[in-house]
Amino acid sequence: MGQIYGVLNSALQLEFGQTIEKQFDPTVVVEVQPAQRLDGSKLVDFSVEVDDQNFQAIKIKIERSASASGPWVAATIVGTPTVDFGNVPDVNNANPFQVGTVTGVETDEGANTVGLVWDVDADLNLVTTYYLQITVQDTNLDDSTPAVSSGFPIDTISPINVTLTLVVSPPLALLSTASVSATWNDSSPDLNYIRIKVNGGAVVETVGPTNVTSTGTVAANAGVVLYGDDYIQIGARHVDDFGSFTIIDSATTHYVKPATPALVTAVVTGKTTVDVTPHENAADAAGITGFFSHAIFVSGDTNGWVQAGGTIGPGAVHQTIATWGTITVIGLLANHTYEFRSKTRNPNSISVSSDYTSIVEVTTESLDPVVQNVTVTQPTDGTGVYVIEAELQDDYPTITITYEYWDGDSWEAMIAVTGDTGPFFDVPSSPAVKTITLNWNALTQFGIDGVNQTNAKVRVIANDGTGTGQDESVVFDLDTTLPTVDPNTIVTVSEITLTSQRLSWSIVGSDTNFDSYELYFSAISFADALARNGVKWDKVDDAALATNTTDTTVVTGLTIDTSYFVAFFAKDTLGNYSTAILAAFHSGLDAVLRVTAVDQNGYLIPAATVYVYNTLTGVLVTSDVTNSEGYVDAQVFDLSPKFVLIMKAGYGSYVLDDQEPEAVA
Repeated sequence: MGQIYGVLNSALQLEFGQTIEKQFDPTVVVEVQPAQRLDGSKLVDFSVEVDDQNFQAIKIKIERSASASGPWVAATIVGTPTVDFGNVPDVNNANPFQVGTVTGVETDEGANTVGLVWDVDADLNLVTTYYLQITVQDTNLDDSTPAVSSGFPIDTISPINVTLTLVVSPPLALLSTASVSATWNDSSPDLNYIRIKVNGGAVVETVGPTNVTSTGTVAANAGVVLYGDDYIQIGARHVDDFGSFTIIDSATTHYVKPATPALVTAVVTGKTTVDVTPHENAADAAGITGFFSHAIFVSGDTNGWVQAGGTIGPGAVHQTIATWGTITVIGLLANHTYEFRSKTRNPNSISVSSDYTSIVEVTTESLDPVVQNVTVTQPTDGTGVYVIEAELQDDYPTITITYEYWDGDSWEAMIAVTGDTGPFFDVPSSPAVKTITLNWNALTQFGIDGVNQTNAKVRVIANDGTGTGQDESVVFDLDTTLPTVDPNTIVTVSEITLTSQRLSWSIVGSDTNFDSYELYFSAISFADALARNGVKWDKVDDAALATNTTDTTVVTGLTIDTSYFVAFFAKDTLGNYSTAILAAFHSGLDAVLRVTAVDQNGYLIPAATVYVYNTLTGVLVTSDVTNSEGYVDAQVFDLSPKFVLIMKAGYGSYVLDDQEPEAVA
């Protein structure tokens, strides 16, 4: 009788003499959690431990998801799996179970560890956290409970350069570095490199700050000292935490900025010229191929560039040091300060220039002062003060002035001067002028003897400490003498009316600059008339008074019955007055003398001519004709005694003595 082997359970059916094996589901656990490699391959390594109590071969399905709870999508497995024992399982991503479909994972020796590789880059292009789910199946098609890995980071995106900047642009000569910065759109930064290539040569990399997406400014090594004729190109390389990297090399050419040249030499050589010599920066010039060209800038009263011929113009002229040599800069202004400086440029890119040198300042020599338009205004008021004007120009603002006059033989110093005597501190340069005015009191200078010179001149001399300038006036009359009068001259009065009288005199003599006669009438005193107060009678009233030979004038506008004190002067064109001749008279009185003409028989004679004379002087006062009644009231202008001559044809004539006029009430 046979034996029964097996384990009894509720589903077990036994046949006589048969052994029944119980079937178990396979198992799987994640033994090594997935992790992306750091070599930039974008592969994820992980391992699982599989087992089957029935010792059947196992196949494995690997799925991926961004969530621990799915949904799940098949993962692309690459490479050759590793096992602890047995045959190496096959890999075919076209099968639902990618591993072990043909050659399964053996479990006859127990649990077997399988090492696998997921090609993330084949499935995804992102940066995130991911999960793997592993399910195994035995040959009876029994599935295990899925095993889900822990979440792990993946990054399949290569870094992208956002900015690449030459911070100090252009790069500087005599340095072996260039300042560069770069930024990246990377959430997993690791290593940064700045790349420099000089004159198209080999790339030199400099390690920048790590684990940052922005390098900041990196002093990148150029590998050589840069000189003023070089150029560089820049680049950057960025490696993320998983080994993915990007290289960005800019095609832009950055020409090196030459070093600042040495100071120019500037030497003043005259009032309007300066000799200028530019110089190389010896260190930079020693490292270039060929020669630098230099431009010289000048600033002062005008700004511009020194031209090849030494003039100053608007455009920069670049020449080598040898060509420039020492250039004489011309056309400058005297006594002006000028600033000279130079710069050079990269011979391979004329748009890239060095900085200017520091300023070299010089001041040109001073021009001699200019004196012009010297004029002399003669006095007309008798003060003897001559007004002298002149215009001054100088590029040096402080000057002293000397005034001289020509006496016909030599230049003599002028004294008794007031006004703009100097020194002056504000004299402008051409074309502006400073006008100065001086008052010269010639009366004081020449004293009581006076001077009368027809060929006088004035000279103005300006001195600014470095030179002198002068100008002189035209010839003028210098006259401080008084017009001459005959002290025996007598002024007489005649033709008296109520408001006028004729004044007569002998000719007083002559004067070089005779102008006119003037009479002053004062009702107060001789002193008042001598002070030229009261009523003035001059050439405005009687044009004949402007003639030296005039010896009489009729004065009008007098006040009736007024005593006048008269001062008579001769005046010259400079306002000098002669000694006065004095006279006094009384203006006309409204007085009449009644004269009756009768014949020898006592009859009245009409139409008889009456002549009235001043008894004291014998001067005819007036004449008139009797009316139809034989009398006339003759106006005689004063109450002094009169004698009268009466005449008529056919009647003869006779004289009446001691006739007394009467004032009109």
